[in-house]
Amino acid sequence: MTLKTVMSEDKDVFLNQNDFAVEISYSSKDGTIVSSAITAILSPGNRLAQTDYGACELVTAIIDVDDVPTPSIYDTFIYGSVKYTVRSRNNGDLGGFWEIIAEADQRQKPRGI
Repeated sequence: MTLKTVMSEDKDVFLNQNDFAVEISYSSKDGTIVSSAITAILSPGNRLAQTDYGACELVTAIIDVDDVPTPSIYDTFIYGSVKYTVRSRNNGDLGGFWEIIAEADQRQKPRGI
């Protein structure tokens, strides 16, 4: 039995909010999903990417394909007070899950606001 098989058979175990999973608010760029509360495993990262606004943090999110059947680049999700934008997706090795790489919205806000 592979990890991929175990994960797809025990989604509730892997996405348990009492362990490592968290609730995020997911919205698709095409408007088919608007602020849907879904469960995800976030791996914040200590990884940075260069954007037009400067450096931003990259995170990996593992989500159930039943929650988001087809994530797209430029979809967004919010965790805490941080908005993330989807930059890539993969589900080849994870069975019933998507692995999403997203970047934190790091646009500078004016001081004093």
